[in-house]
Amino acid sequence: MSIDELKLLAYELKEAREKAEVSLQHIASKTRIDLKFLKAIEEGDFAILPDVYITAFIKEYAALCNLDPKQVLEKYKLAKQGKPINPPVDQQETIDNSASEKQLEKKKEFNDNISNVNPVGETPSSNKRIFLYGGIGLLLILSITSYFMFFKNSSPDIVVEKPFEEVLNEQKKRFDINEEPSPQDLAVSADSLSLIIKADDTCWVNITIDEAVDKEYMLYRNSSIAVKAARKFDLIVGNAGGISLELNGNPVTINGTKGQRKIFSINQDGLQNSSN
Repeated sequence: MSIDELKLLAYELKEAREKAEVSLQHIASKTRIDLKFLKAIEEGDFAILPDVYITAFIKEYAALCNLDPKQVLEKYKLAKQGKPINPPVDQQETIDNSASEKQLEKKKEFNDNISNVNPVGETPSSNKRIFLYGGIGLLLILSITSYFMFFKNSSPDIVVEKPFEEVLNEQKKRFDINEEPSPQDLAVSADSLSLIIKADDTCWVNITIDEAVDKEYMLYRNSSIAVKAARKFDLIVGNAGGISLELNGNPVTINGTKGQRKIFSINQDGLQNSSN
């Protein structure tokens, strides 16, 4: 991991925030990210939390500072690998010049081919018709090729101004987070288990349901999720002191502390196989 590139990324993030005239306190209040983690990111200390947290925090930080979250995450990925996050200007110019030269060569070759077309025995009017039809056909081929090369796999970047609360709700839906479990989620059948996880602090949770279905969540303060299983849940939590559990309406005590990583199982009899 390149410290220099991570420091450079941190500097760019802070510079973009100041340019957007957004304070760290504003970001913290809107995203519920602890202020100390935001300060650590701007200081280049990306090792303060597991990577899954840092990635999620950088994404929300970038969105509030008028940056492209995908582009910022790509830079973060390059910086972790020790690669430059901004390619040298002369290298970019070399790439652009090379592409331009190739286009000029293709254009020259195309013009040479057309100038050499002179079928024997055909009249000038015939040649004109051939050139006309050929030009139309070539234009059609180029149009289709351009469509598949530049437009088919791309989507238009439409910037729509949305209220922040709506944007935050969309972010939470990507992690399958519900502020409050619905009545349908709380309904418990005679042969099923219903587990509710409530977060008092930011926490990453991995749940395997009946040893078959694997799910991953990022819980923020005052959020919760509800999951069901027929036999048992296998859980890994990144902040055991920041969550509370209820199984079929009854509390389950895991005796975790803040920042503690814990692995355990829960079945109809309660907590099983708890370990750090």
